[in-house]
Amino acid sequence: MIKMAQYEDIRRKYFRERKSIRQIARELHLSRRTVSKFVNDPKEEPSYRRKLEQPRKRVSPITGPIREIVRTWIEQDQQLPKKQRHTGKRIFERLVKEYNFQGSESNIRHVVAAIRKTLPEVFIPLAFGLGTNAQCDWGEADIMLAGTTTRVYIFVMRLSSSRASYVRAYRHERQEAFFDAHQRAFQFFGGVPYEVTYDNLKTAVKKIMVGRNRIEQEAFVAMRAHFVFNSNFCNTRAGWEKGQAEGLVGYARRNFMVPIPEVSTLEELNEQLEQACREYAEKTRVPHSNEFIAAVWEKEKEHLLPLPKVPFDACRVIECHVDKQSLVHFETNAYSVPCQYVGQKVLVKAYADEIKVVTDQTIIAVHKRSFERYQQILELEHYIDILAQKPRAVRDAAVLQSDRVPPIYRDFHRQMSMRFGRDGDRGFIRILYLHREYGVTVVSNALEQAASQGMYRYEAVSELVRRLVNPEITPMPLPKEQLDPALRSYVVNKPKLSQFDQLLPKGGVFH
Repeated sequence: MIKMAQYEDIRRKYFRERKSIRQIARELHLSRRTVSKFVNDPKEEPSYRRKLEQPRKRVSPITGPIREIVRTWIEQDQQLPKKQRHTGKRIFERLVKEYNFQGSESNIRHVVAAIRKTLPEVFIPLAFGLGTNAQCDWGEADIMLAGTTTRVYIFVMRLSSSRASYVRAYRHERQEAFFDAHQRAFQFFGGVPYEVTYDNLKTAVKKIMVGRNRIEQEAFVAMRAHFVFNSNFCNTRAGWEKGQAEGLVGYARRNFMVPIPEVSTLEELNEQLEQACREYAEKTRVPHSNEFIAAVWEKEKEHLLPLPKVPFDACRVIECHVDKQSLVHFETNAYSVPCQYVGQKVLVKAYADEIKVVTDQTIIAVHKRSFERYQQILELEHYIDILAQKPRAVRDAAVLQSDRVPPIYRDFHRQMSMRFGRDGDRGFIRILYLHREYGVTVVSNALEQAASQGMYRYEAVSELVRRLVNPEITPMPLPKEQLDPALRSYVVNKPKLSQFDQLLPKGGVFH
């Protein structure tokens, strides 16, 4: 068998070195016929190369005769439901019964596996009517949030007809974020699509049944009922069935999140993402169309279901007990409520970025949601009444050590306590009531002014607060012609100070 190096050597010796075919055959120990073939026909190549390009097929005497039958059955299966397609075992049984096959089941399994590898999966092009469908999905990305690298979760939803897209970032993928994202997406689109396609995410699906049947989460059903849209769930491990949403996740990450966004708040990032979605609609054409997304989106708005008049309460609700420290516990964190609710049962409504505590349909506390673990989130106003009953506790109260309380509060109390002892504690609690009435901004300003003048008393702070809230107006003299006629002739005589001398005892003097 001629190797490529010999093939090259033959042609070089003949055409470059001008050697005869006989001489080349003698030097390379080849027949003159072989040398002549590669010299006279430059298209001729070594036999091993032809073997690589056209490998000889080995036909098994056992499975060869039935291979085409098996291929036909498998190709026909592509048009049938997945759960009613042939298995390797079923194909073997049919071959034995219908064709008197004498081989083993394992041989058939190998044949089936080999044939299925050669059959490419075919995807059907889809075209959605205006307003009929949307697809949604989640993704992940890293951002710089207030100077710290933070992982955020990206919710995406795309209208399948116009390709209008919505992207929003959250700190988590919990149900309340999922619901909040739907409400914001529908508001952004200007209406609600007839159907939304999902994978089998736990925030929506409680249990996967046979086929496409699902037992949905009750809260998810309530959200669907509020907006009046239908849900469509993909087959398990078949994410391509919502390919538009999956593609949007990757596009948003590559185009909206590169370079890594640097923002001070998550709301700042989400404003940027909404603007990016609008710009994308303005400059991008709908696939297989000359129209831009923004133009088709305007048409699709007319086919969307109207938004409900009342917004959906996008939260997760749990029942809690207020403990003796006036705290409710949610996940791993504790949030304060007014101390008069100690011992009572309340509802904690967890939203995507805040916590509301409710009793008897009344909101008694609102906190920014903490995404750290094992934290106490305390509000000063919730503890003022109990501090009034236990003034000594103001010195070590955790709520006053919180970052939510300005440092001037602690410094001012320390000075009052050093100067007046327990009376200083009581006076500071009176200042806290000013905090409840006028807010942290006004009271902090008053404390700063009082401290700068060395006036560490409640009365001084109260007067400064009054001036800040109701600035005194400098009186202006009223022209005489504007006075009432009855007052124009009225004259006030200046007092004579010498008259006060009559009040002094004999020989007395002024000090």
